[in-house]
Amino acid sequence: MVHDHAARSTLQVVQAGRDLRDALGDPDRLAEAAQRLADTAETTIARLDRVAVTSVVPGVGQVPADATELLAATLSQLGVAGTMFAASDAVGEQGPAEPSALDEPLRRLDATVSLLIRPVPPTPLGIAAAARSASVPEAVAALEKQLARTVDDIVARSTKVIGGSLTGIHDRGPQAVREAWDMINEKLHLDQIGGKLAKLGLRAFRAALAMLSRIVPAAWLTEVRERVDRLIASVDKGGPGKAVVGIVLGADALAEPTRLDQSTLDTERLDKATADLAELAAKYGRLMDLCGGVATAVGLAAKLTVVLRLAVPQLGILIMAAHVLVVGGVVTLGRDHIDAGVDSDADPDDGRGLVRGVRSIVAAAQKIP
Repeated sequence: MVHDHAARSTLQVVQAGRDLRDALGDPDRLAEAAQRLADTAETTIARLDRVAVTSVVPGVGQVPADATELLAATLSQLGVAGTMFAASDAVGEQGPAEPSALDEPLRRLDATVSLLIRPVPPTPLGIAAAARSASVPEAVAALEKQLARTVDDIVARSTKVIGGSLTGIHDRGPQAVREAWDMINEKLHLDQIGGKLAKLGLRAFRAALAMLSRIVPAAWLTEVRERVDRLIASVDKGGPGKAVVGIVLGADALAEPTRLDQSTLDTERLDKATADLAELAAKYGRLMDLCGGVATAVGLAAKLTVVLRLAVPQLGILIMAAHVLVVGGVVTLGRDHIDAGVDSDADPDDGRGLVRGVRSIVAAAQKIP
């Protein structure tokens, strides 16, 4: 699994970073330790960039073959970026040396490794091992209960990640947000940076941003951008609350199973749909764990690049672009798991087709045998 690959690569950077931190008081070891960290980071950045596999969906374009893999690689790249920014501060590349600068980024990077190796939560045993419902009404009631729980989980987890990212966006104003969208595909001029460690940090950050942008298909960018702008505006009004996020994700338009003609339903299909919805919620939770980690890593990068931004003025807007892309990615993934699509004028059942989402699962339970 790429999670293991990303975890191993990230762990190598953690170990090299610790070696550098231990060598900060020893001039004889410092240069060698700094070079070892630089070499390890450079290799890791290249390896992680290769795992961002995409596939083509008709009418949508290039999309990630596995969003979980892409987010794991993105999170690792951001962890490497933060560590390299901190290492640059620790050795004094951009100013006075700050030996303690590596402490927090290394703790965060260690936590990233733990997150990457954490297995996907199993389907809740109470659902997966449940006995077959005794009747259609009983099966419909169980499905309706799980449907509400799954949708609530998707909206709640999305709201938490979106809220965290929006704190780094909404105070900057509409013009800064527009600049952030425009900066997503811009290149950083690394020749403006004198330090090797800082340059590698910028390379890793830019690679992470490129990966994150692949979550949102180009064909969906305009619609997703409008929805993200709507969420940003809602923060100024005291949000975003779950209700606002639910509307943006398309969760407000889901039909209730109890409205169906129960004479055409089958208990086995209904029970399977109930179990599938529970599994979908667990997998979406994993995605949001990774998205939350990405948002936190972007926030850490913002703290670690205050001095660096004097040499690279566009870096501040680029960091904001990363926050914007986190929100856009959550909107895309959330609508994908709801099966809501993105185009508000399109058939609401048109998702990306990469996920068998809520609508598809419920629709399969309703089919007449």
